Formats: sequence, C-alpha cells, structure tokens
Amino acid sequence: MNFASIAVLEPQAQMASYVAAKAAIAGLTRALALELAPQKIRVNAVAPAAARTADNVKSMGDLPELVPLDALVAAVLYLASDDARAVTGEVMPVTAGHLTCSSRQGRARHRRRPPRGTRAGPRTGGRGMRRRRALQQLGHRRGRNRPRHQETGPQS
Repeated sequence: MNFASIAVLEPQAQMASYVAAKAAIAGLTRALALELAPQKIRVNAVAPAAARTADNVKSMGDLPELVPLDALVAAVLYLASDDARAVTGEVMPVTAGHLTCSSRQGRARHRRRPPRGTRAGPRTGGRGMRRRRALQQLGHRRGRNRPRHQETGPQS
C-alpha cells in the first residue's frame, strides 16, 4: 500500500516538487502492479486530501473538507482486503467530497475568461475552429475526407 496525495489529481501552485513526488508514487504503484501481477501481489495507493488531525484542525480550522482518519483507515483496509482482490494498480482518492464539491465549484466561479480577440477568445473560434479551417484547406468536409473538386474520369 502506497500513500500518494490528492495533489496528484488536483495540483496546486507553489507545490510543484510535492506534486511531482506524489505523482512519482502513483506511477510507481502502477508499474509495480504490472510487475508483481504474475505473483498475484496487488499494489495500490490511496490519495487522501488533508486529514482531520489535531494539528490540521488547529492550523486550518474544522473544515468539512478534512478527511476523518477512520475514513482513510477504511480505504486502506478495503484495498488490503480480499474484497478488493480484483483491484490493483489503482490510486484511490479519499477526499471527503473535496474533489466533487468545494474545489471544482470554486474554480468554476473564479475562472477568468480570456480577453476578446485573443487566440482562445470568441472571435477566433478557439482550437476547434482553427482545426476545422485547417481540415478545410486540406480538402476535408465536415470531418469526412472528401476532396474539394471531384475528378471526372479520363479526359479524351
């Protein structure tokens, strides 16, 4: 059993080295699962958010996003049990709803739109429009490979 972090699934600024280290643990988990599968050895990891410990409650307050320790222990016990005999190479998030609720809604609320007229702005159509224009120049029509001009049979 390995311990990664929720930072693998949701990286934050100013934490690049921590995120890289935890992502390495996730990669190691998957690689070892492949290597050890013939011996029927399972390798999994949990990726917890911040746990509800006395220090975390003292420094951050009693936030609902803090993962109760018993939930983290339950995830580890499940992955180590025979109930998870078909689970290997997985990184299980243990987040107390952190990924599904607070952070994604917060990001969506504070997402900054690009200024009008920039590459990703509404006037240029974004990446999809650029791709369609490039395909049209190559002779593609609506995603199908059709030449621009139909050639007729041999000329006499």
